[in-house]
Amino acid sequence: MARLRAAGALIVGLTNLPELGLVAFGDSAYGIVRNPWNPERTAGGSSSGSAAAVAAGMVPIALGNDGMGSLRIPAACCGVLAIKPGLGLVPPPANDWDHLTENGPIARTAADLALALSVLAADPALAEAWRAGRRVEPPPRMLRSVWADDDEVWEPQPPPDSPEPFDLRVAYAPQPLPPGLRVDAEFKAAVRGAAETLRVSGHTVVEHERSLPAWLGPSTIATWLVRAAEAVEGLDRQRLERRTKGLARTGRVLAALKLDGVRGRERWSGYGADQWFGRADALVTPALAGIPPKAGRWGERGFLRNALTNVAYAPATGPWNMCGWPAVAVPLATHSSGLPIAVQIVAPPGGEPHLLGLAAQLQAAHPTLSPPGFAR
Repeated sequence: MARLRAAGALIVGLTNLPELGLVAFGDSAYGIVRNPWNPERTAGGSSSGSAAAVAAGMVPIALGNDGMGSLRIPAACCGVLAIKPGLGLVPPPANDWDHLTENGPIARTAADLALALSVLAADPALAEAWRAGRRVEPPPRMLRSVWADDDEVWEPQPPPDSPEPFDLRVAYAPQPLPPGLRVDAEFKAAVRGAAETLRVSGHTVVEHERSLPAWLGPSTIATWLVRAAEAVEGLDRQRLERRTKGLARTGRVLAALKLDGVRGRERWSGYGADQWFGRADALVTPALAGIPPKAGRWGERGFLRNALTNVAYAPATGPWNMCGWPAVAVPLATHSSGLPIAVQIVAPPGGEPHLLGLAAQLQAAHPTLSPPGFAR
């Protein structure tokens, strides 16, 4: 936040999120964050209010953080962009869940997303990365000679407003999830559509046919639950929501049984992600597996209902927190339900410029999505 203020950002206020930011729903004791596309549906979470505010046009940019998809999930639910930086690019939150969580921006356009990320990272070269998928050092400021007349001062031409062509090897996986987890047919079609758009844009596009390892899902869920148990330490448990108590209780049991996901995380971050990803520069997957659940006071419901619903609709983001790789959510189309469909693009460490460039190309080829009744 300090970096945004120093860059001239006007801070409007705080937005709502679920208790302790533990789930992909938008409710808390302060109220329910509803989806601007359909108030009967959740805005996702945990950066619920941030995504809803950007989608509704209240602000062009919002800040959030991403522990298991908490930026990308609500962005996908609300039809806006969000990027989770890789490890070390942006200072993480104070409690970063043992390096699982990264601070990052939410925005309506790839250009705004790149600008916000450049400020958060204190790296001006990222501000123009959306144009051609690479870091662009700002040009030196022109010095005016004291002997020159006004009409003799050369001014550089402004850069074009559209992204420039560049060539990457892009893989796409319409159904990357392990057996037992399904992806909505329209969400899979969106991944294929994004791949075709990028092929037409000049990239080498190949299909990634392998599913994520079966062991990765349980490891990711266990890691999430153990972090929930750690998050409530020192708090008055009697004042916590029923959902939070259930998540923390299950996490404590898993930790006591040494089923805390540590080995799976080490295996995935050490070599598993790199081996599974292959030789691609970027990978396109669904951002969600299905449309957002109905909005409501999920915090008053039990552990099992929350956990199953959370995993069923938003299982595609957590693996990339487990290895610390950057990923971006990009809205692409509208579902038959009237809700937005987003894809997720993942890159190896240091691939944020590629992600920004690919997001800009997708956005240039597909009209910017706006909720019904909201101006673009």
